[in-house]
Amino acid sequence: MNPTGFVRATTCRLSFGVRSGTIDLADADVAWELLAVVEDPVMSTSFESIYANALALCARYSDALVVAKALLAAADRHKLEFARPYGLVPAAMAYAGLRDWRAAHSYLDEADDNARKNHNHFAELYIYAARVRTLCQQGFHPKALALRSPNTANTIPAMRAEVLASRALALVAADRLDDAHLALSELTDARGVEAIVLSAAMQLAIAIKVGKRVSNADVAEFEELAFERGGLDLLVASYRAVPELLLVLLRCGPSERLLDLSRSVGDEDLLGRCGAPSLEEGAKHQLTRREREVYELLSQSLTNRQIAELLVISESTAKLHAHRVLKKLGLRSRKALAIQAALERSGQATSATDGLSADS
Repeated sequence: MNPTGFVRATTCRLSFGVRSGTIDLADADVAWELLAVVEDPVMSTSFESIYANALALCARYSDALVVAKALLAAADRHKLEFARPYGLVPAAMAYAGLRDWRAAHSYLDEADDNARKNHNHFAELYIYAARVRTLCQQGFHPKALALRSPNTANTIPAMRAEVLASRALALVAADRLDDAHLALSELTDARGVEAIVLSAAMQLAIAIKVGKRVSNADVAEFEELAFERGGLDLLVASYRAVPELLLVLLRCGPSERLLDLSRSVGDEDLLGRCGAPSLEEGAKHQLTRREREVYELLSQSLTNRQIAELLVISESTAKLHAHRVLKKLGLRSRKALAIQAALERSGQATSATDGLSADS
């Protein structure tokens, strides 16, 4: 298959995947590399619109911004005004994921102006759903619920389900649980990624809020669903909007992938409030008994020779342990470790050591 045919086929498969409930980006990542040789701008921007949206849903926010901005540049270059909302909304989703709220709303405002000007009802629905989720992540669920609900009667089922599921997120966040349950009851046959993951998240959140017993298996099943379907942005939006959900996810034994996801999107503050260990504390758990001993001596600024003498090991072994400790803790120098340890002891640990090089 030639590159143009591959991009065309991948666009169809990826679009079907999002709408049927599972995102697989393997072929799309390849198609993106081939896009430069595709001459049809409509085909290129069609792929970019689907790909940018899928990347944002998978919480690959930086990649989503690259693709979305490429689409916007192409739309300007080829005067494809109708395509702009489909670059603006994924960019807004990515900025929201990265907690750049001002940029997210700015892109949504521009998308909304474009959709209204061009009477693009589908884009208006897309924008509404993204706006609701963005506001909910900020804790502004009253504003989300005050938005005018668009008419979903004459749109595709997947988009209607996304709108309803996004509104259900706002209803649960506002503790309007009966209304949320009613909205979710209309999504029993929903197949889109957004509706599937949000519905599962809100069903779990409702159970938590009404005091039902939620088992570890229930929580693990939901987490697996979000990761398997490729709906990580929806997982992030859900626990930001309903912090009780994150609390339960953490109490039921947080997986490394959940912690990695939350930290990668800048949610260390939420993790801390919910009782998760800080990144440094989590990393320390990876140290062996001997490495912990070396860590304590490194924190006192001891040399390899001094460490070797105290632990009755060779100097080369002490050097190897020190290297492993620094690597596991994500620190670039012994001086950075000593400073970080001193700050932690005084309760002032910061990221101020990040700039210290390995030669410090």
